[in-house]
Amino acid sequence: MKKGGIDKCSNRLVLIFSIIIVTLFLTTSLSQALTIQQIAKNAFPSVALLVMEDASGQTISLGSGFFVMDDVVASAARGIRFWTETDFKRGTK
Repeated sequence: MKKGGIDKCSNRLVLIFSIIIVTLFLTTSLSQALTIQQIAKNAFPSVALLVMEDASGQTISLGSGFFVMDDVVASAARGIRFWTETDFKRGTK
């Protein structure tokens, strides 16, 4: 048998094997898909509401973030140079 024939056979086997793997992966992923409510329920404990206050205790800004560790929140909130007090609340709903 020619070398070219073996290469074509190998390529076909690789293609068939790849299609089978992708099909199995997609079937498994779709059967384990979460509902929006399940995703929210799982995510809310990681969500933080940031409440920024000025020196007089007035709320000047709200932001959001997520907990990376206990009492450590990652956020893209702006204006931090104006904050004198920040409180965060863990998501519950």
